[in-house]
Amino acid sequence: MNIFRILSSNDGSINEPNVSSFLAYLLDPNEDHGFSSLLLQSFLNKIVTVDNEFLKKIQFGDKITDLSKSSGYSINILPELTVNIESKKKRRDIDIVLEIIEDKSKEILYSICLENKIADMSISKNDSQLEDELNGLEAYYNEIGIKPEIYVIYLTPTPSYIAMKSFDKLEYKRKCHLFWNKADDSVFNMLLKIFNDENNGLIDPINNQSSYLIKSFLSFINTDFKSYIEEKKEKLEKKNYGKPVIDLLNDFA
Repeated sequence: MNIFRILSSNDGSINEPNVSSFLAYLLDPNEDHGFSSLLLQSFLNKIVTVDNEFLKKIQFGDKITDLSKSSGYSINILPELTVNIESKKKRRDIDIVLEIIEDKSKEILYSICLENKIADMSISKNDSQLEDELNGLEAYYNEIGIKPEIYVIYLTPTPSYIAMKSFDKLEYKRKCHLFWNKADDSVFNMLLKIFNDENNGLIDPINNQSSYLIKSFLSFINTDFKSYIEEKKEKLEKKNYGKPVIDLLNDFA
């Protein structure tokens, strides 16, 4: 039984905002999921691999500060933050904004704009969404008189052609492309590593309730966020036509 796949079947719906909300929960080291800042650190370490200037303000030597509760820095997570794009007179909703704040000064040192996609069909390589969200977030901070270093994470299902083209469209140095699955450093593998480390006694045990929930989420990721109904339908299509209709449409696109 997988709670995510059950809730997304029939008249139920688990969509991108729902998945973004759960991801925000997993990234928050102050929540009760049981693995502190481990997933957050994996995301931050990935940004460092594409921009070694990231987190320099909170490094001690070559070591990146562990952003757990006693680090001297706080994480503020803003899901579904609405920003205004004045030049286009429109609004954009950023899926997740992560702010890294110094506890003593209360200064926001870094802000990470995370745009989440769980299906290639919701990606357009000609869309200016990432650029709009970046400009909107810059304007959001300008209005309150602060200038944190802003980074952009684009989280897509896989390293598909359309996802890569959409990411490349953003001409910005401080950006990072992450994937849910089918990549060595995917979110799926990040979560899997946490469970492997727990099994090997390298981290504290994760409570049973969180373990069940997150393992169900791993399975949901591994089926490309498909419900039981969708998967059954695709198997039937493949049996009848040799390939699911959605794959034929993607190939055509």
